Amino acid sequence: MVSALPLFRTIGHQLLIVSLVILSLPIVVRILWKLRLFPLGCYFVATKLFWPRHKKWPRWAAAHRTACILIFLGCVLFFLLYWIVRFIRQKREEQIMAEFLHRYTKDLKPGESRTLEFL
Repeated sequence: MVSALPLFRTIGHQLLIVSLVILSLPIVVRILWKLRLFPLGCYFVATKLFWPRHKKWPRWAAAHRTACILIFLGCVLFFLLYWIVRFIRQKREEQIMAEFLHRYTKDLKPGESRTLEFL
């Protein structure tokens, strides 16, 4: 019975680690998806965590180095294009709103105000 105690302790530690990973996984996936980094995260998980331990995948990755690089570049481009488009849209909206407010308030006299009820 004394020799079984370290085994149970090891199993307990492993169960604790697995349960923490499983509980944190939805939060991590949600954050990665909102940042549009989910494809890049999947690529790194597949290449750095799973493929080296599996005998078939490292050979495939080594044989198809160009494909791995293209998949990685596709993930990075997806991330960059999403955020660039979002930034451009935000700047356009700010410019349209500033132009609208300028046109709406240009005929006001100093000290006079007009409420923007429809905004």
